[in-house]
Amino acid sequence: MHAQSRQAFTLIEVLVIITIASILTAVTAPMLQRPSGRTTALQVVAVMQEARLQALGGTSKAVVVTPGQLDASVVVKDRSCDGSVTQRLALPAGLTVHSSLRRGVIWQPDGSGRTCAGSGIYGGTVTVHGRDTWKVVLSSVGRLRMAQAIP
Repeated sequence: MHAQSRQAFTLIEVLVIITIASILTAVTAPMLQRPSGRTTALQVVAVMQEARLQALGGTSKAVVVTPGQLDASVVVKDRSCDGSVTQRLALPAGLTVHSSLRRGVIWQPDGSGRTCAGSGIYGGTVTVHGRDTWKVVLSSVGRLRMAQAIP
């Protein structure tokens, strides 16, 4: 006689798999609810660097960060802080954005940043709070870097 081969799962095996899947879902679900601050901070840096590179090409570009929780955005404008909008990055809901760039920063053709209020060379930060908190740091000579905020 041939021994019958087992080709199905027992009820116990199915219950164990469902239990493991439930535990994994319960552990990872809170992490998936809020967007990552790092990802958004990278997007902010990319937009600001692109505007700076365009300014180095000869046309001044202004970057205005609108802080908030539901409608935060980064806007690039032509030639001045009141110029026409050339690019808009709407930041995902669930993030909180704070900015020390009061009215924004305007990139000069030499690569330096000045405030939209008209004051001299300017540095500042944009802080993005999500699952993690990241800062986009603008130096007084126009360089950008990211730093993770220490809780």
